Amino acid sequence: MAPGTVNDSARTLQSELAKFNKDNEGTLTTAGTATAYTLTLNTTPAALADGLAFSATASITNTGGATTLVVTPSGASAFASKKIKVYQAGVEGDPTAGSIVVGNHYLFQYDSAADSATGAYILLNPSSNGLVLLASGTASAAATLDLSLASGYEQIEIVLTNLMPGTTGDNFAIRVSTDNAVSYKSGASDYAYALAGYNDSGSANVTGSAAANAIVLTGAFRTAAALTGQIVVTIPRPTDASNRKPILIKSVYPAAATNVSTFDGSGAYIGAASALTHVRFLFSSGTISTASYRVYGRRG
Repeated sequence: MAPGTVNDSARTLQSELAKFNKDNEGTLTTAGTATAYTLTLNTTPAALADGLAFSATASITNTGGATTLVVTPSGASAFASKKIKVYQAGVEGDPTAGSIVVGNHYLFQYDSAADSATGAYILLNPSSNGLVLLASGTASAAATLDLSLASGYEQIEIVLTNLMPGTTGDNFAIRVSTDNAVSYKSGASDYAYALAGYNDSGSANVTGSAAANAIVLTGAFRTAAALTGQIVVTIPRPTDASNRKPILIKSVYPAAATNVSTFDGSGAYIGAASALTHVRFLFSSGTISTASYRVYGRRG
């Protein structure tokens, strides 16, 4: 190198190192929405490559499910939109709601093999205890919504949205099976419950009862063009020697975000020594007009 170029090249190198440090010291902030984030780097990588990493502060809390990130190098065109993925015990999945919390700092690393080799940004420090998406789908004009509970997970979380009864004023019920859906538990003696909340009107109180074959949420769920809010069923790992597993209803249809009710009671315990294999959702006298579901799991 010619002596006259040493000074300028050293200054350029120092400038690039400073930009690299800014991309990794948490001073970046995302933009965009709760399912489609954007981020502008200080550095100017020529292309997405394995190991590209950066740290950023979240501008909004994610709402769960498919979540994307568009990264733009400084002074250049944006890279293609890629999904954000999380890994937990070797399982890749979409981040569950609250994996990214507004104001928190997160580490991302690009992996070209992720998301079926289409490439994804791996969220290295999610805030959701490692919950990964196991299954998702919809139900329409169905008598029941039956979901299989994956084995080997410390926790299963089922999120129901846009759940509507086919009959106005119907009650919502939950049943569980320990024999691969051959039969479902029945009788009040099988359950202990502590449920409360709001129905889709946001005003009537919802209570739980252990009716025959089901845990029933009463409160006259109504048919509507669209329902906001969600029902979340959490099934934790066995809590005692008899291998009982609780079902805990965390929230029931709010009309507005301020009406979301969190349940911290005992939940609904199945009094059997066998692990749960299936959970069934249904309305007491009618069909499920429509529903969307996501099933998450976390390994111990």
